Parts: sequence; structure tokens; C-alpha cells
Amino acid sequence: MCTPPPPPPLHDFVFDENAYQHNKVCFKKRLSSKYSAFYGKCTKEKWNIGFVNLDINDILLHETLNVQWMKHTYKDRWFADPFILRITGNDIVLLAEEYCEPIKKGRIVKLIVDKKNYSLKDNDVVLELESHLSFPAIFRKNDDIFIYPESSASGELNLYKYTESENKIEPISLNLDRTALIHGMKIHYL
Repeated sequence: MCTPPPPPPLHDFVFDENAYQHNKVCFKKRLSSKYSAFYGKCTKEKWNIGFVNLDINDILLHETLNVQWMKHTYKDRWFADPFILRITGNDIVLLAEEYCEPIKKGRIVKLIVDKKNYSLKDNDVVLELESHLSFPAIFRKNDDIFIYPESSASGELNLYKYTESENKIEPISLNLDRTALIHGMKIHYL
């Protein structure tokens, strides 16, 4: 059971005119770091993917949204940063980040989600590197699908061609601009 750490001893603080502000800041930092460590031990960050059945204009106009959260049975991982590949009569197929607790890093996965009840039907790893991956931004050119996942931990931004029918990924351009971007997006304009 997690119990909070004891407060810092009172003798650490001198309340005179010159030292009051300094000690107040030190107290907050010390208290904050102890309670942050306590909070981190007793909580766990979990993300999930939500679906909203509205177009963008309706989303902007609604004050409350009816979010349908993806249902899955995993206890050791969470999902984030979805990019839709396609929607069929029964399924929503997307690329997303899967953060896997046992390996302490994200990787890119293809998820197939049931369109009726939003339960995860299939989960395939598409791209895994030594470093953390997330945000598998997609762009299409003709019939080709390209992804450029966020990989700032590696110090690179790489472009890959994705063949969905084979669930295969191949590097097209490594280290596009010698800049590590976080959640970069390609913008197409006329």
C-alpha cells in the first residue's frame, strides 16, 4: 500500500524577511518532488483511442461529445495517436502508437477495430526500432501510403512506404532533414 511521505521537518525553514521567499520555493520543490515520487508509484498513465461519430464541423459546435472508447483486454500496454487507414462496412483500420510497458517504449501497430462495438479485433506490429516511436502520420500519393512516425528519441525523422495488404514497411528516406521533430505533420497546399 502506498502511504505519503512525511512532510519535511520544520527546522529546515527560517522565516525572516530576506529568506522567506527562498525558503517558500525550496519547501514547494522539496514537497513537490516527494509527492511526485509518491504519486508516480501509486498511479499509472494509460491512454486509449476514442471514436466520435460526427464530422469536424459538428465536433466544433458540440459542447459535449459521445466518445466511444476502444475496448481491449491488454493490461501491459496502451494505445495513442491513431491515423485511419480505411473504414470498411465492419471495421476501422488504423495505425497507432502502442506503448508496451515490458519494453518501456512505443512502436507502430496496425489495429483493426470492430465498427459496431469498438472492440479491438487485431493488433499487428508494423514498425519497431531500438528507440521510442509514436504518432505515425500518414500521407498518400496516388495509391501509395507513406508514414513518418515521430522518432525524436533517435534524433531522426524517417519516411517509410507502407504496403497494407502485406503489412510491410520499407524505409524510403532516412533522416529526412537531420532534425528530430515531435508530432510533425505534412501540410499540402495549392
